Amino acid sequence: SAVETTVWSRDASSMTSMRAPRTRPSRPERGGAAVAATSSDLHVVDAAPLLQAILDAAFDSIITMDSEGRVVEVNHAAEEMFGYTAEEMVGRELAELIIPPHLREPHRRGVERYVATGEGRMVGHPVELPAMRSDGSEFPVEIAISRPDLPGPPLFTGFLRDVTERQRNELALRTL
Repeated sequence: SAVETTVWSRDASSMTSMRAPRTRPSRPERGGAAVAATSSDLHVVDAAPLLQAILDAAFDSIITMDSEGRVVEVNHAAEEMFGYTAEEMVGRELAELIIPPHLREPHRRGVERYVATGEGRMVGHPVELPAMRSDGSEFPVEIAISRPDLPGPPLFTGFLRDVTERQRNELALRTL
């Protein structure tokens, strides 16, 4: 059976009436309203807390950076991995937070090049690089960077995984 519900736009200036089956929720709209399913009804929920809860449930660190190299969003795993709180990271330059000093200028040039040309070497495939914690210690990460398809200046979302243990195990296997 279907249920009719009204969903407001992000700025609450318009509404949409829709019929949806009880068992299939619609996809959330970024930063707006989402229709969530329960066993008895569909209801409208604010998508921002829902999306943050999903990000915070991820095992990998997720960091989103704007076209100027500033952090716009982090998940809980990123806070744990790098030793900063979200409040300490958001609004600051990513390079000064998590990129070792010797790689900061290449990072900045790469961001500038991508913003100017739409081309870069880091977007779209995983790469292993050193990263830096808040205490200055370096450790290896695998990072996969994607560019969310949104209007406006580009955003970049990095999915980072600490590969220290994996590298240690690979070395142990090679020395057998």
